[in-house]
Amino acid sequence: MITIVLKRTPWRKQTITVCDNPTPGTWGSHQLLLHEYRGLEEDNHWDQAWFNYRWLKDMQLSYGPLWCSYCGKEELRIYKFNEKQYYGNMATADHLIPKSKAPHLARERSNLRVACWKCNNRKAANETWKINFPYD
Repeated sequence: MITIVLKRTPWRKQTITVCDNPTPGTWGSHQLLLHEYRGLEEDNHWDQAWFNYRWLKDMQLSYGPLWCSYCGKEELRIYKFNEKQYYGNMATADHLIPKSKAPHLARERSNLRVACWKCNNRKAANETWKINFPYD
């Protein structure tokens, strides 16, 4: 039996346990692997979303009302995950250097910028835009 701990947080531990040596290619082992990989994908997505949410809250505490670093739109709002969202005034955390170019900077606070939902979704995944309305 092999147990692999992938990530440990104060409230959760993600583990994969492989009993004995499963026969590769069987339907059961295939389904088990798919289930485990889907769980990892979701955890990474939600961990990043939670990190971004906390960063936005910290920015709001430090600077007061939020504005878009690219277009200057003011009074952006941070929505909770279970709250109905209006994209016209939604604040998002944008990666200045895209995650596709530098995945190791995905959770680096200095790489994040406040952006409105519209700018963040117009920006392609591998682009870098100029900051027109900085916070400092």
